[in-house]
Amino acid sequence: MSEAEKRATGVCPGEHLDYNPLGVEHTENPYPLFERARREAPVFFSPPFNLWVVTRYDDIRTVLKDPARFSSAQSTAVSAKPPAEVLEVMADGWGEVATLVTSDPPDHTRFRSLINKAFTPRRVAEREGRIRQIANELVDQFVVDGKADFIWQFAYPLPMTVIAEILGVPRSDMERFKKWSDHAVERLSVGLSVERQVECARSIVDFQHYFADRIEERR
Repeated sequence: MSEAEKRATGVCPGEHLDYNPLGVEHTENPYPLFERARREAPVFFSPPFNLWVVTRYDDIRTVLKDPARFSSAQSTAVSAKPPAEVLEVMADGWGEVATLVTSDPPDHTRFRSLINKAFTPRRVAEREGRIRQIANELVDQFVVDGKADFIWQFAYPLPMTVIAEILGVPRSDMERFKKWSDHAVERLSVGLSVERQVECARSIVDFQHYFADRIEERR
């Protein structure tokens, strides 16, 4: 396919877009790049990250609704084999398995049916009072300042706290829960030092053992 044909169909290389989802400029405000991509290259390939980027709503819906052609299996997996030091740490935990966001039907269907039980309209309505209480507590922590970093002081801790409580994590363990969650996501980043990868791996193993203990308590 020629460059002209690629642009006519909306499929073209993305080098000219300077796409770097890990860069500071992108994380602070990705919307100008997305707007340009939708206009110039709604579907493009990013050589540095070895992935295709889809930017238009209808195309994204098509991808999400067609797991046969666009699989989610291990979609967040780090492509490179972890260093030996990381594998040694991970050996103290349990092997990684597919999750809701890294699986296709029928596994995805099974995961979703379990999770949906916690988010039925009735169950959500039952938690409304507690969610409002958490929201008010978060606002109380910065309202006297007259300003706030809304993402980090409200939009991030609110759902994290609600989900942690659904999972049975007590408020006293919330900081640990946040650290484990952050490290689990950070491990998917590109260019982490071996030392940082080992630290993230330790958090993942601690997270696994923590919930293994909670499961035994419930049993």
